[in-house]
Amino acid sequence: MKIVHVINSLDIGGAERLLIDTLQELKRKGIDVTLILLCNRESLFLKKLRDSGFDNIIFLTKGSIYNPKLIFKLVKILGKFDIVHAHLFPSQYFVVIAKIIGNLSIKIIITEHSTKNKRTENKILAQIDKWIYTHYDNIICITNEVYKGLTQHLRNSNNLKLIYNGINLLAFQTAVKYNYSDLLSFGITISEDNILLIQISAFREPKDHLTLLKVMRELPKKYILLLVGDGKTKKEYKDLATKMNLNQQVYFLGNRNDVPKLLKTAHISILSTDWEGFGLVAIESMAAGIPFIGTRVGGLIELLRDAGETFEKKDHAELKNIIVEISNSNVTRNNMIQSGLKKSKNYDLSLMVDKYIALYFETMNTYETILPK
Repeated sequence: MKIVHVINSLDIGGAERLLIDTLQELKRKGIDVTLILLCNRESLFLKKLRDSGFDNIIFLTKGSIYNPKLIFKLVKILGKFDIVHAHLFPSQYFVVIAKIIGNLSIKIIITEHSTKNKRTENKILAQIDKWIYTHYDNIICITNEVYKGLTQHLRNSNNLKLIYNGINLLAFQTAVKYNYSDLLSFGITISEDNILLIQISAFREPKDHLTLLKVMRELPKKYILLLVGDGKTKKEYKDLATKMNLNQQVYFLGNRNDVPKLLKTAHISILSTDWEGFGLVAIESMAAGIPFIGTRVGGLIELLRDAGETFEKKDHAELKNIIVEISNSNVTRNNMIQSGLKKSKNYDLSLMVDKYIALYFETMNTYETILPK
């Protein structure tokens, strides 16, 4: 059985991070798996994947991922595989159209990574979106919220499969935190008196960095915020942080390959966002043993139940109060850490990939016993 995953690129993001871990685990379990990237663009995640020894990668263009000519390239490639597993727009559209144009006898699966799809807000685009989804043999939903949203959108749940995301738990559980002196090499001046906050996310919609800056303007100067990630809005927020006189409190670290160590070093992890399908960083933070606070939206509500704190979208006052409460109460902090560690154990990458493999065999109408390796 030959599997190929198709995604726009390996730029920094939750779906992309999940995919590179998934590909490595599939290969480790003996699955013949290939990756197709619409865009040939160098990135930290692409380097990480190559460094792991995964080299079955096909690039389609150095130009725009929205070029419809890419569909015809996919027509020539996809027929070599048994199952095509798509991620994100426009890859998920191009795969369906390529199958139809090429009359390809392949099975196609999609993972839906988000609870919100702006195309559904337009009547015409919503109908096109439904038509695309009806061509998938199976649709993987990463949380109950995603499942509910798609059921409502498609008016049909027959081919929806609920498979929660997973992470490499050991990498976060065993990571060693940085000494404060180590952070000087990143340009960060910090002492034992400081309280280190961190948000790990791309600088793009739907992430809400503005609320974080508003919080930092009101918190005492002992609070330091690390913003890990990159994207088109990063410069905008860097300029805004300067205007708000936050240069000594807010540090923009860009894309990093030491996320487990950074999480171990931080005191509190935050994800401020307008919507979210899952929130991989929530589980990573829990596994690293630090309290996590997320916006009260989508999959985060489900994920943080009994294991984290949530705040109303864009409510910087509520977020500030939660941060101060966790900082000032060892009881609150320790309870969050213990409940988070317990919950994170339910989201093991290996178990998730076993479910993927079982679904691949089911989709091919081939049932085999999946033995752990």
